[in-house]
Amino acid sequence: MDFILKLLGFYKAEVIPMVSPMFKNDSERLKNEYNALIDKNKDLYDAINDLALFMRTKLNKSLIITMIYRTDEEQAEIYKNSPKYKEKPFKSPHQFWQAWDTHSLDLSTAQISTIVDYLNQKYNETNYYSVTCMYHEIDNLGYHLHSQFIKKTINK
Repeated sequence: MDFILKLLGFYKAEVIPMVSPMFKNDSERLKNEYNALIDKNKDLYDAINDLALFMRTKLNKSLIITMIYRTDEEQAEIYKNSPKYKEKPFKSPHQFWQAWDTHSLDLSTAQISTIVDYLNQKYNETNYYSVTCMYHEIDNLGYHLHSQFIKKTINK
């Protein structure tokens, strides 16, 4: 009987819960960038939603995004005091719609470690970047939780 109901389309669909991320200062720019990811990098969009759900269900925390896209001018401003950047300016995955930063000031060391481990274990194997998530400092601006993802392409 179940087979016939499924065949006819009368079955219960699997319900996948959705938890949307929040945005620093309720930023319209970040909301627009997040929505633009659907077309620019759907895999990153999905990874953000995956982390939002993980943080809500496993850590009872909200994912708060502080940056998605970064312009050349913003990149230069962030790294203006970096000797490495001054010597040879470098690009960020943010400039290619391949990264997001997560607000981490209200996360414990254990929670940060849990997030880093979760994303790296889940995404590193299919990620163009060797590391999906890291907690690192940007030249005297403090530490932040940075995640980057673009799915590897496999040439056959």
